[in-house]
Amino acid sequence: MGEVNPPRYSVTMSKDDPERERRLAEALRANLRRRKAQAREADAAGEQAAAERSAES
Repeated sequence: MGEVNPPRYSVTMSKDDPERERRLAEALRANLRRRKAQAREADAAGEQAAAERSAES
């Protein structure tokens, strides 16, 4: 029968690495801030385009 291999990252990744968890949490917060800013910019651009279209009518 085939040999069963251990999970690929089991040796190199530690689950109890508080520094890694802190970095991941900060990266997630930064990503969320960036996505919110992009959404606000897109919303503002959409409102501006709608205002310009209604002004032209």
